[in-house]
Amino acid sequence: MEFILDDELEDVGSEIEAYCPKCKGDSLHTIITKYENEIRRVQCNPCGDVHSYRKPRGELEEELPE
Repeated sequence: MEFILDDELEDVGSEIEAYCPKCKGDSLHTIITKYENEIRRVQCNPCGDVHSYRKPRGELEEELPE
């Protein structure tokens, strides 16, 4: 069994689940830009909208406001 490191999964051009403000829901996105280890811009696969990366809504409840 081969394990894939998380870093390899989050390279520019790879897909990640994110919240799309245009679709108003979580969907697969392609990573467009990163800065260091942080995902910055993504493109929604279903609608094509390019926007800042937002965590999927299912994970927002765990995040505390700053």
